[in-house]
Amino acid sequence: MTDHIEKLGQRANTEMVQSLILWGAIAVPEVAQAFLHTPRHHFIEEVYCFDAKAKEWRKLALDQPGERELQTVYSDRALVVRVQAPTPGAMAQAVSSSSQPSLMAEMIQDALVQPGHNVLEIGTGTGYNAALLGWLVRPGGSVHTLDIEAQVVGRAHEHLSRYADRPVHIYHRDGRFGLPEHAPYDRIVVTASAADLEPAWLEQLAPGGLLQAPVHFAPGLCFVVRGTVHDGVFTGHLTRPAYFIPLQGTPHDWEITRPAPWQRYRAQPPPWGKTFSGRGAQEWLRFVLSLGFFAWLKGHQVQYRELDGRTALELDYPGGQKCLLGHKRWLLECDPDTEGACRTVYEDFLRMAAPRPTEYRCRVAPEPASAVHQAFAIRKLPYFVWSWELFSRRERAWGY
Repeated sequence: MTDHIEKLGQRANTEMVQSLILWGAIAVPEVAQAFLHTPRHHFIEEVYCFDAKAKEWRKLALDQPGERELQTVYSDRALVVRVQAPTPGAMAQAVSSSSQPSLMAEMIQDALVQPGHNVLEIGTGTGYNAALLGWLVRPGGSVHTLDIEAQVVGRAHEHLSRYADRPVHIYHRDGRFGLPEHAPYDRIVVTASAADLEPAWLEQLAPGGLLQAPVHFAPGLCFVVRGTVHDGVFTGHLTRPAYFIPLQGTPHDWEITRPAPWQRYRAQPPPWGKTFSGRGAQEWLRFVLSLGFFAWLKGHQVQYRELDGRTALELDYPGGQKCLLGHKRWLLECDPDTEGACRTVYEDFLRMAAPRPTEYRCRVAPEPASAVHQAFAIRKLPYFVWSWELFSRRERAWGY
């Protein structure tokens, strides 16, 4: 890159960091310094944008970026940096990305990374997050980052070569199995969505350490879980919704189904009336994510659609019966009993004072807790049994 491009990039990085501070995404001075000393354009040579009309990915080269390209690099959004060649009859899939900077900052702060920590990162991506962690663990710490894609690892090596002062070590490994030779870890940070916590992560976490991972519970329900491990049992809570590229090889016990034509549904006014009329989209999204997570905890099959320009919650029942809950209307394709079950979910949700996903504590173990431990809900994921209970005292802050 030329000196002129470098100056433009440094200025764009400074402006992004200032914005993240003003938005509240960065609240720790050390994290702000990590971002200021780690320009994002050093880690991104190209991005892929999906063309919905053409149904294909289009590449945008960024090896010699101008002001317009730097606006893309420093936008507060995730950037796809690698796609997998399509298989016959299917579209190419995104397999690597640079995460949304505000989410990265929040997750790094949530992980409470300190100088001297031994950190394991699952999902190297561009190496940007590993470089930020590398700044924070100095002096005396180490960051070990894994990625299953050889090409991704090679690119990350190139990006991190200019940050030789940071103790970051890159490995071409399957992150599901961790890195036992450098365990235990004070922090394990996962940057790809998993269908469950992997047993190796629990085994390799140091006593008193923190494990943080996005878990994809159902279509549209992906949250970051953070907690500790004691005697092989993970206890923690959800911190925020977050959507990442899936961890390769991870099994899901759900599938995304195609929506039926809306003409087949009966329309009814929603039971919340006009509560969300004239309200911001963020308030509706918070509500519908909370209701969907509550329904999932209660054993319902859930996924999300778009209806009337906003996210809507779909509850799926045996025999193909469906209830679609939108902010302006409900669409029903079910018999009266199923419609009643759908309304019961909402009524129970209100009765519990509309708990948000971040207001549950979870216990993750190979077997359910004993009868003494009264769980609000129990769900079995591919590896572990997740027991959920509401915090006895809820203190709601902004956001989720």
